[in-house]
Amino acid sequence: MTHCSFSPVHFSAAASPADGGIATAVKDLIEAQVSFGVNPRWLTIEQLDPLNPYRSLLAAAPQLLHVHGLWLRPTRLASRLVTSELPLVIAPHGMLDPYALSISRRKKQLAWHLWERRALQKARCLHALCLEEATAIRALLPSIPIAVIPNGVAIPQSLDKSSMSAPWD
Repeated sequence: MTHCSFSPVHFSAAASPADGGIATAVKDLIEAQVSFGVNPRWLTIEQLDPLNPYRSLLAAAPQLLHVHGLWLRPTRLASRLVTSELPLVIAPHGMLDPYALSISRRKKQLAWHLWERRALQKARCLHALCLEEATAIRALLPSIPIAVIPNGVAIPQSLDKSSMSAPWD
């Protein structure tokens, strides 16, 4: 494996699997990037200096900022840091699906108008997990480039087939 100097920073609200599937997806993505010689970092809100979160993000010296999830501080903070030298990629992780938007609809409409839409419009690219997610994003943001990159699936090196059975058996 060759090491490359590319250093993306993944930025999410939390790293705990209790926070949902984003933490697992980011962990797996980072492991895959490392296996290809990329040098990623992962920052979460609780790792930032509460008095100057921007300094914490800039100290990570990202060459690309990849925000995971919406509606929380990562998109608000990241959108203020974006420059022509620091590209921003945002992965909504299904949070722009019509059903997801219907949950806490009024709060999301307020956040959409205050910061979320502007943050998404500043992104160089949006990372959709599937074609259906890309379609939902395209309905809201028709001019932003979208890359469809599914979450990976980790297959164990060896399987104990004797312990595998269908749930109805």
